[in-house]
Amino acid sequence: AIADFRELTVTDAEGNVRPASHQDLVRLVNLPLGEARKLANELFGDSSDDAMAHYRQVRTLAEQQNKALEEAKKTGSLKEQEKVETTRKLAEETGRSWQDFTSSDEQKYPFLQPREGDDEWNTKLASSREFVDKAFTANAFDGKLTPEQRAEIIRNHASVRGRAIGFSMLRMENKRLKADLAERDKVIAQYKSAEPGAADGRSAANAPVTAANRLEAIKARMRGMARPG
Repeated sequence: AIADFRELTVTDAEGNVRPASHQDLVRLVNLPLGEARKLANELFGDSSDDAMAHYRQVRTLAEQQNKALEEAKKTGSLKEQEKVETTRKLAEETGRSWQDFTSSDEQKYPFLQPREGDDEWNTKLASSREFVDKAFTANAFDGKLTPEQRAEIIRNHASVRGRAIGFSMLRMENKRLKADLAERDKVIAQYKSAEPGAADGRSAANAPVTAANRLEAIKARMRGMARPG
């Protein structure tokens, strides 16, 4: 359009003729229709219709561009609103699920519950909750964090991971120890029932000490020492 427009000629007030320029078109396009027509007649004379054709073409393109920009803004605004609403719903859903699961676990597992009269237990429980909740709510990808703050958050995340893994291992070890203690209690009970005097109500402390008694006691101790763990 600009190349075609430059083929037109402009006649100034002194009668000098020159090729039309980009500035002439800009000057024309920025005027209302009536004023633009008047200026076109003054500058372009018999070619004023051609100049006005360029005027209409540029104005149409400008209107289309403005319309496209407005539509883009509107669409972008709607998308942004949808994004905000989606984020809000996800946050609410996540919050509800978190509360449901944590409350359910705290009611289910005694080791997550306070103990009446046990201040040491309750203090440790409160500090552990605070540590884990803080670790979960912190975001290491926050661009406002300093390197030190980001490192601390990642360190806390790693600590929570280690505690979660360690809990499963300690639980298994505790189960093994309980089974081992139960077996030892069973052996001790059998040993006590076989002690001299047990049948007639006498205690092991009052039973006569004999070589056989000492031998059985030594054997029992050796069996206990031979058991793993």
